[in-house]
Amino acid sequence: MARERGQEKDFVDRMLEEIEAESPGRDTRTMAAASRVLRTAFFFQAAMDRIAARAKVTYRELLLLAALRRAGPAFCLNPGQLLKECFAPSSTMTRQLDRLAGKGLLERKPDPNDRRGVLVKLTPKGKRLIDATLTLGVLGDEPELQTIERSRPRRSKCLTAFCIGCWYGWRRRPRISCWA
Repeated sequence: MARERGQEKDFVDRMLEEIEAESPGRDTRTMAAASRVLRTAFFFQAAMDRIAARAKVTYRELLLLAALRRAGPAFCLNPGQLLKECFAPSSTMTRQLDRLAGKGLLERKPDPNDRRGVLVKLTPKGKRLIDATLTLGVLGDEPELQTIERSRPRRSKCLTAFCIGCWYGWRRRPRISCWA
């Protein structure tokens, strides 16, 4: 991949040069795009893991608490809704719920609309933790996450929407004006 003068080569550029040296003419565009997305995800994941560790929870537990926080004033979801929100297998979700309930961050209660169902509710302690973690500047303390604000957030949104659209096969094409 050609770089502008003075711009440093990244890992993917070096990898592509090595592939070109061994297999000239091979089309590496897809691998280049996937490699950059995965490396970017790794850096963001590391930042989110540090934020979760400061809150004394795992990243997946942080996602679960955030999903409950977004559920509105009741701060309740059923386990099926949480599975969709957090992309976790049900056994992992059960383990996370047990751990967070043990810390007093959430509670299970019977679903009034389904005798066999249960609702997971964010406790006041859990609400304070997620609010302090996600809304009081903690995210902005991480260098990887600061770059989003300093760069062009609209273009970042467009790029991520494009990538997600590719994975979904454009069934839900994002309607974002990217380059205006």
